[in-house]
Amino acid sequence: MPARRLIDFKSAVRSITEGHRLIALLLLTCVIVAAAGGCCPQPLRQAERPIFVVSGENVFERSSRSAVHIVDLSSLKTIRPVKLPRSWVRSPAVDPMGRLWVGLSGDQDRAGKEVWIIDPSGGVRDKIEVGEAPEAGISFNGGRAYVCCRCTGFSGQVWVIDLESLKVKKVLDLDAAPYEYSFLTTSAVGERFLVVAANHSPPPGKEGEGAFDLPYGEVFVIDCRSDEIVSRVDLGPGVAVWDIVPDEGDGFYLINNAAFQWKMGLGDQGEGPGDIILFDPVKGVVKRNYDVGGFPFKAEFLRQGVLLIYCRIWSSKYVDHRRALVELEVFSGRYRRTDLTAGFCATDMVTVDGKAYFVGSVPEGNSILPKEHVDGLYIVDPGEVGPIVPVRVLAIRDASAIAVGQGKR
Repeated sequence: MPARRLIDFKSAVRSITEGHRLIALLLLTCVIVAAAGGCCPQPLRQAERPIFVVSGENVFERSSRSAVHIVDLSSLKTIRPVKLPRSWVRSPAVDPMGRLWVGLSGDQDRAGKEVWIIDPSGGVRDKIEVGEAPEAGISFNGGRAYVCCRCTGFSGQVWVIDLESLKVKKVLDLDAAPYEYSFLTTSAVGERFLVVAANHSPPPGKEGEGAFDLPYGEVFVIDCRSDEIVSRVDLGPGVAVWDIVPDEGDGFYLINNAAFQWKMGLGDQGEGPGDIILFDPVKGVVKRNYDVGGFPFKAEFLRQGVLLIYCRIWSSKYVDHRRALVELEVFSGRYRRTDLTAGFCATDMVTVDGKAYFVGSVPEGNSILPKEHVDGLYIVDPGEVGPIVPVRVLAIRDASAIAVGQGKR
């Protein structure tokens, strides 16, 4: 018996010793891992007021820095970057759940046809395959996402995706006929309707005839209750819509970047398209044209009844370094125009708390600073007396697009 107890005692001592070694090893491992970045993964910190900045728009630089930068609007600091595949990303959007949707359009080497859904903490929630070049806007209505794709051949599609299941529910083909092409540019959703804008080629047989040399614009109207195309409206020559802002009712403000071309060529031949076009999707007609001068490119409501418009040319044919902000009172039609720094090259804009946030840069030819010192997030107070000098608050290489949730404005 004593011998057996002695053996048990030795076994117990051995077990305790091995247990201590195991505990010591585990503690040592934790120390080493903690020094390298944390023993146990900590929950990702979320921004109090997240704003998403996308970098990597420049197709010709092969978008090597494609990423989503999650920025806290309260501190104006980057919480974390989320690496994206090399791709052009033009139309990020935040859904009602606070998730960011980004369409990956590919680059000059390959076409992209994927949408990534990213949580506010930076986790990639899902990846959904859609049509080629999902770059004409992503909108949300009635528990569904509407992803507008340019597609091969510039024919256009709208992919309808359920927000809960993230499954594709329907695909709407926007046929280019009777034109040679219909190039989707942007889209927006209101209370009931989705409006998709496109540039199209001249009507058949009209190529090279005066006004028909100008860009042509059209819009598709989709009823979000039935997810059916209910009308297609040709807006005529001198129209290139690069942004759409829904009105409080059923109307949509179309931001026309080509009215100046109509004025240059046919300004003495009657009333042409407005710089801002108020479109009625119910009747399928233009309700009002606004002339604000300059080259409207992006717009957001600054406050109720006042549209803030960023003016710059988007054209491979026309180059103008003049930039301006216009405050348009949509009821009276009165507007106030303030010049921005010449050459300031913003590509996107949002308004939050009465201020305008831009992403972009000052081109190298217009700055004594190297390019990496001018790309990023800029802030502008529209109430300033011009010319306004945008203030960069965050450096982000190749910053190209920006999005913020509706509840954060």
